[in-house]
Amino acid sequence: MTAAQFNIVCNAIQAIGTAATPLVVVYLGARFLRHQTIQEAALSEKAKHYSTISPLINRIFSYRLMVGDFLERKPEEILKAKRDADHEFWSYYYVWSDNFIQLYNKFMHDSFTIYGGHGAKALINVDPQYYPFKPDPRTTNADGQQWQGFADKPVNTQHLVSLYRQIGDAISKDMGMGRKRGT
Repeated sequence: MTAAQFNIVCNAIQAIGTAATPLVVVYLGARFLRHQTIQEAALSEKAKHYSTISPLINRIFSYRLMVGDFLERKPEEILKAKRDADHEFWSYYYVWSDNFIQLYNKFMHDSFTIYGGHGAKALINVDPQYYPFKPDPRTTNADGQQWQGFADKPVNTQHLVSLYRQIGDAISKDMGMGRKRGT
C-alpha cells in the first residue's frame, strides 16, 4: 500500500467516524432515555401503592400505640384498615422489596392475632381496657359467633415503634430516598 492509498483509507475511516458519531450518540441517548422512562414509571407505580398502604399501616400503628385519634376509632375500623392494607399488599406483591415484605408481615403478626380458625376475623393485639369503643355485638365471624375484637395482649411499645420506623426506612430506601431514621 502506498502512502497515498494509506491516506485515502485513513481519510475514509475518519469521515465514517465523523458521520457515525452523532448517530451513536443519538442511539445511546435514546436507549438511556427509554431506560430512564421505564425506571420513572416503575417508581411512580411504587409511589402510588406505598401512598395507599402507608396511611393504613399508620392507622393500625397509632391505634395500638394509643396516639392520635385512637380514642375516636372503633375496632372494626382497625380491622378494615388491616383488610385494606392486606388487599393492597397481596394485590401488588410484585412492587414491594423483600425487606418491606418481611417487615410488613412482622408488623401485621405483631398487631393482630390471625388464623383463629376458618372464617374467624383477626383480633387486634391490644389491652382492651384503654379503648372506649368495644366491638359491635352485631359483628360476627363466618360461623355466626360474635367477634371479640381484641386479643387482650399488652403492646410492647418499643418493639412497635421499632417496627414502624423500620417500615418507614424500607419505604424510603425503596423510593430511592435512602433516609434512615433509626430503629
